[in-house]
Amino acid sequence: MKAKLRRGAIIFLSVLLTAATLCGMTVSAADTADRGVRLYRGTFYYTGNKDTFYYGDSYFDFAGDADNEHLRTFSAALAFSVLGTSGEDTKELMTNIGMEPDSIVMEDMVRGTPDTIGTVIVKKQLKDQTLVAVAIRGSDYAGEWANNVTAGTEGDASGFAAAAAKVAQRIQAYLSDNDIAKAKIWVVG
Repeated sequence: MKAKLRRGAIIFLSVLLTAATLCGMTVSAADTADRGVRLYRGTFYYTGNKDTFYYGDSYFDFAGDADNEHLRTFSAALAFSVLGTSGEDTKELMTNIGMEPDSIVMEDMVRGTPDTIGTVIVKKQLKDQTLVAVAIRGSDYAGEWANNVTAGTEGDASGFAAAAAKVAQRIQAYLSDNDIAKAKIWVVG
């Protein structure tokens, strides 16, 4: 039963994370500007580089497999904001794009130890659904890396499976705690 739960959590997260790379419809900033949609513009820094990102709520009007370069760039900015931090940079970034500041839940954001996974979860009401953003600290996380080499004896690598299960449980708890029945879940990290 535990193996099925872990495998299900890993498959769930894998599908969410790979959906952004699938081919599909292209959405550009010009397309959304033509429709009078407000875009948020900002800058992020990573490994000595600097890039500009744009964010608009309309990015989530499309299917998860729609090709949207600006959503990909903003997703990268969000992912970089959570690396090696207490989550405050992520909190500021998400508040700047209109996420509900009182709905932010940060877990394991203090530099990690084995068997932890840092996450920031926050929500925003869109037209007819709730957007739930999940930022997972994917590197620069101190002792958390030790779990990456825990292979286990069968099935998926137990270290990754345990982390995936924790993230899936946190998402489920967040949805339940916030009475969210229908959501578009956006996972980066």
